[in-house]
Amino acid sequence: MERLRRLPRASTRSGGPHGRPHERLNSGQAHSHGIDPVRGVLFEGPPGTGKTFLAEIMAAQSGATFYLVTISSLGGRLVGESEQRLQAIYDDAATQHLSIIFIDEIDTITGHRDGDASSGSRLVNVFLTNMDGVSKVKNVITIGTTNRAGTIDHALRRPGRFDRELTFTYPAEQDRLDILMSGRHVTSGILDFVTVAANTQGWTAAELGAIWQHAGELAVRAERTAIWNDHFMMGFERADSSRAKKLKEASSSA
Repeated sequence: MERLRRLPRASTRSGGPHGRPHERLNSGQAHSHGIDPVRGVLFEGPPGTGKTFLAEIMAAQSGATFYLVTISSLGGRLVGESEQRLQAIYDDAATQHLSIIFIDEIDTITGHRDGDASSGSRLVNVFLTNMDGVSKVKNVITIGTTNRAGTIDHALRRPGRFDRELTFTYPAEQDRLDILMSGRHVTSGILDFVTVAANTQGWTAAELGAIWQHAGELAVRAERTAIWNDHFMMGFERADSSRAKKLKEASSSA
């Protein structure tokens, strides 16, 4: 189990999820209207589109304790060990004022059940018990990420469980421009953000960030105290080459 430190409050403009924002409804208002609070949200979209980042921002804004759960953190060689670890996370989260349990790539551990004895079935039962069962807790929100929502056990997507879904898409050209121009990079002169934004269709925010990483390394090697446009454009070329290589490798192994 990995319980992250309580994050400082922060503000952000996120262009990752697709959908109309909802007015904030606190638990007191929901209870007075006979409405159960949301217990599960599914973030669907390709890697690198900001799903984890948004969950961390949600935790920071709400002051919630943030739990990061991955398939490796639940892995166990003994029968029942994985579900015991997951239940321990829910037990600890229930003791906090407010908690967000973030399940990365939830489809890898909650596929369609193949009998009650399978590990996936037992993990699904832990989710069902804590989200919509007799022992459900009201101060815990579970967020799962996936790029294969159709493979998740159908029982988890019924009302009272993961009944809210946000779809994350690749950033549009204006979004890419905003991403490239954000941050605290030390630059000098005019950088050609517009050209790079126009030529990075299909890139994720993480891939755009790699441009700055390469540009910064080039500036350091040139013994410059700031990133100039030549570093920035060469950083784009290196990031583009690295991305093309990874896409080719992924295609050949598919």
